[in-house]
Order: sequence, then structure tokens, then C-alpha cells
Amino acid sequence: MVSRDAVIASLETVNDPHVPVSLRRMGMLQDVAIEDDAVTVRITVPCLGCPAVETLRTQVQQAVGEVAGVHDVRVETLWGSHWQRTDVDPAAHPILRQYGLQI
Repeated sequence: MVSRDAVIASLETVNDPHVPVSLRRMGMLQDVAIEDDAVTVRITVPCLGCPAVETLRTQVQQAVGEVAGVHDVRVETLWGSHWQRTDVDPAAHPILRQYGLQI
């Protein structure tokens, strides 16, 4: 059985392409659904024209694919779900400031 905690932990290795902060801490991870050995990860991005979407999808697939028991990984980008600054983990704010981003 695939562990949700293991999937979430694997996603901590996938960072926003611009700053060293995980997708989860950036508020981009919307949902993880597990059915048998298949995992669907739903993400949103801060910018609708984000040029890094395919890179993020590939990184998510690779990270989750390494979790024990996972044989299929799907990544869905939720274009209708808008990312908001308030979604960012407050613990990530100092890191973002170091990179010139004010949240």
C-alpha cells in the first residue's frame, strides 16, 4: 500500500524553479490522491504562463515514482485554481526575501 506521508515527503524534494522552497511550502501542492499503486498529484502555479510547468511535472513524476509501491504517477495542473500569496508557508518567507521576493 502506498503511503500518503511518503508521497508528501517525496514532494518536499521538488522545489519551485526560482527559489529553494518546496512546492508544498510554496502553496502549489493542491491535492494528492492515491488509488492502489497509482498516485495523482494536483498542482497549481503562481503564473498562468509559467514556463516551468513541464519541468515541475517531470520532477513531481520522478520524485513520486521513487516512493515504494508507486507504479503510476499522474500530475494535473489546476489552471482554474489560483495560487495566492497566503498559500505560502510563513516559514518560507525569510528564504523568499533572500531571493528578492516579498510575500
